[in-house]
Amino acid sequence: MASEEYDKAFNRYAQDKSQALQEQQFNANEKQNAYKSKSDLYKTLMNQLGNDYNTDTTNWLNGMGDYYGGMINANNAYTNGMANVNTSLANASLSENNGVADMLNFALNTFNSVMAG
Repeated sequence: MASEEYDKAFNRYAQDKSQALQEQQFNANEKQNAYKSKSDLYKTLMNQLGNDYNTDTTNWLNGMGDYYGGMINANNAYTNGMANVNTSLANASLSENNGVADMLNFALNTFNSVMAG
């Protein structure tokens, strides 16, 4: 009889330990799933932020390139225009009619005062 009671007690003990182990495994799996879910969420957010940052940076750099390209083109146009005016003034000065040189010089001075003002 003592042996039977021992076997019953041992089986209940083993059952309790098995149940406790199953609970621990279940809790560990739940924690692991929650961690993986958060990890995946953070990974997705970081990828999105990285993509947004790259897109914003690229757009900003393209805008700056367009701005400075426009500034360079405007300066080149101004320089070419001034070179053409100076060439015209030089040609007019060499001609017999100084009245044309005076008109071009007046136009150049007017243009420069407008651009400076």
